[in-house]
Amino acid sequence: MKKSYPTIDSFKEYINNNINKISTIADICNLETISDNRVYTVIDGNKNRYIFTEESILNYKVDIYIKNVE
Repeated sequence: MKKSYPTIDSFKEYINNNINKISTIADICNLETISDNRVYTVIDGNKNRYIFTEESILNYKVDIYIKNVE
């Protein structure tokens, strides 16, 4: 499911509400090239996924997928 955050405040609220699920330990790191763009995928110790897509030099789009732990 893709979520969009219309404001930076709504994104900050989402991160703050899920901060306990985010880990600084990277378990898996992967690099692949898709349509001449480098895509880095990182999976942390809590199985969350962070995808960094290089759109140009020093310009990345970041997708964050936090695993639900209910």
